Amino acid sequence: NLIHHEAKEATCTEIGWSAYDTCSRCDYSTYVEIAALDHNLIHHEAKEATCTEIGWNAYDTCSRCDYSTYVEIAALDHDWSAEKVVITEPSADAPGLRAYTCSRCDALKDAEEIPYVPPYKLGDANGDNAVNGKDITALRRYFAGGYAITINLDASDVNHDKFVNGKDITFLRRYFAGGYGLTLD
Repeated sequence: NLIHHEAKEATCTEIGWSAYDTCSRCDYSTYVEIAALDHNLIHHEAKEATCTEIGWNAYDTCSRCDYSTYVEIAALDHDWSAEKVVITEPSADAPGLRAYTCSRCDALKDAEEIPYVPPYKLGDANGDNAVNGKDITALRRYFAGGYAITINLDASDVNHDKFVNGKDITFLRRYFAGGYGLTLD
């Protein structure tokens, strides 16, 4: 009396066998064992963790099963500077930038603009590096014409209306008189 047994495939870690028969009355058997296959390893290179992304050590996986030596390395998070750092200095034409910086990557946090410093003093129409009554005189002569005078138009627009006109003279007069709460900025 033969008893039929189904085949079992070998895996990476367990033996298998072909389909076989045994006798229920004696030790007769057609059993043939198939050795465990061992893992068919595929190597993967390491990837360093960054401030925002996970990494891993070099590892191996098996192409036949779920075997893996993968070990994840957590993202490092940013390593912020203790104080804000000047990223770009302000120029005569553009503001600068300062922020906390990460020592591991180029990330910035809490960035703020550094006001640009114009190459002139606001109100210094005549360019003598002082803001005084001589600037009012220079503006009057400039508007009157007939005088060989050059003024700094950017420094002369003290009321920031994008025009240099009599309103700027009035602003400077009131600024010098005081009591109006005017500032040159």
